[in-house]
Amino acid sequence: MGFWDKVKSVANSAKCMTGWHAGEYSHISGKPECHLEKTCPDCNEYVTKKKHKFSDWKYTNNSMNEQCDSIRNCIHCDHQEQKVIHQYEKNGKDSSCRIIEKCKRCGDEQLGRESHNWISIMGHEVKAQGKRKCKDCKTVE
Repeated sequence: MGFWDKVKSVANSAKCMTGWHAGEYSHISGKPECHLEKTCPDCNEYVTKKKHKFSDWKYTNNSMNEQCDSIRNCIHCDHQEQKVIHQYEKNGKDSSCRIIEKCKRCGDEQLGRESHNWISIMGHEVKAQGKRKCKDCKTVE
C-alpha cells in the first residue's frame, strides 16, 4: 500500500467515524417512501434515515381568535410535525418607536424593530451636528 493509499484510508476512516458515510440512499423495500437505506462502501456500515416529504402547514383550529397551533403530515407515512404559526400585523408603536405586532388569530403581541419618525423638512432629514432626532420618542442618533 502506497503513501497516498494510506492517507486515503485514514481520511475515509475519520469521515466514517464522524458519521459522514459515502454511498447513495435508496428506498427500503416494504416501507413508506420516506424510509431510506445505504451501505457505506468505505466501512460497510448499514445506515438508515427518514426523509419526510410534508404537506403544507394547517391550523389545528380554523376559527379566528383561537389557537395558532399548526401541523403538517408526511405524505408517505404517519409522521407529523407541530409548531405555532402566528399571523402578526402591525398594531402601532410603543414609546420607544418599536413596532407592536399583534397576531390576528390569538391576540399574542410582540415587539418588532424600531421605526423612528425622523424630523424632516420638505422630505429631507434635519441633522444638527451630524445627529438627527425622532419626532415621536425624541431619540437622538
